[in-house]
Amino acid sequence: MLPRKQRIVAGNEIKGILKKRQFHYNSPLLYMAAEINEFEFPRFAIICKKEIGSAVKRNRTKRILSQLMSNNYCNIAKNMNIIAIPRQGNCSSKEFQDEIEKAKQKWAK
Repeated sequence: MLPRKQRIVAGNEIKGILKKRQFHYNSPLLYMAAEINEFEFPRFAIICKKEIGSAVKRNRTKRILSQLMSNNYCNIAKNMNIIAIPRQGNCSSKEFQDEIEKAKQKWAK
């Protein structure tokens, strides 16, 4: 699990990021939205909808994405708020990793 200072926990802040969407990435597997923040470190939020499946599947998906975000922490821009919304719950970490890499390449342009 990410430390609290690296997470976005306020609901109104998450809604604001999703509304502004300075950067976004959309695929059948994962939706990501991001914006520039005023901090010197990236912050993350992972939102799993009930469409993914049971609580066990949602929690497993959150754990996988959280671990990938913490592993890629040093490769992400230092001042970004990132929200990840998985669309499928039965995916491997390799598939999510590929989608995160595609999003980073798109945002680097």
